[in-house]
Amino acid sequence: MRKMCVCGKSIKYNSSLCHECQQIYGIKVSEWPEWLKWLVADVKREWDHERYRDDLPYDDLTDFVEAYV
Repeated sequence: MRKMCVCGKSIKYNSSLCHECQQIYGIKVSEWPEWLKWLVADVKREWDHERYRDDLPYDDLTDFVEAYV
């Protein structure tokens, strides 16, 4: 999964905004409009969910554990 800026451009995993959006809105989160803070937080939630979700459904995980017990 690629991390996306709120404008739709691909960004590095450790960035919140692309270079162009940083020039427009700045790098200080405290100076961003509320809607931008919300969108960046929403993108981060989606990104974290994809990075930390389990790949195995519960039933498959149970079968996997039972096979090795």
